[in-house]
Amino acid sequence: MLDAAALQIGSFRLSLLFLIQAVLLLSGLLWLAVTFGNFVEQRLERASDLTPTIRVLLGKVVKFALIIAAAATALSAVGVDLTALTVFSGAVGVGIGFGLQKVVSNFISGMIILLDKSIKPGDTISLG
Repeated sequence: MLDAAALQIGSFRLSLLFLIQAVLLLSGLLWLAVTFGNFVEQRLERASDLTPTIRVLLGKVVKFALIIAAAATALSAVGVDLTALTVFSGAVGVGIGFGLQKVVSNFISGMIILLDKSIKPGDTISLG
């Protein structure tokens, strides 16, 4: 019944069943990625050989990578051709290069400051 209500777009058939499956798969994989990311962050918090800055940085990077991997896996599993996203990601890269140059520069500078260990989370910075 859910598969009967469908919209044909070229050679792609978009049905209500397909949409429900895609949403459930995406939400399930994202939940797993966030849960595992939180687990990794908790494990990193207990690592005494790492500085607090590195712990926070690694936790955020791992969680972000897991979320991206979960989204890509879900899109691939429901039949979205990920090679088409390479063109889109190239265009986004050009947009970042031109339009968001300052934002990306500040982000990378923040990462360098965190890795440099000159400041750590909880430090107060006063201007003026």
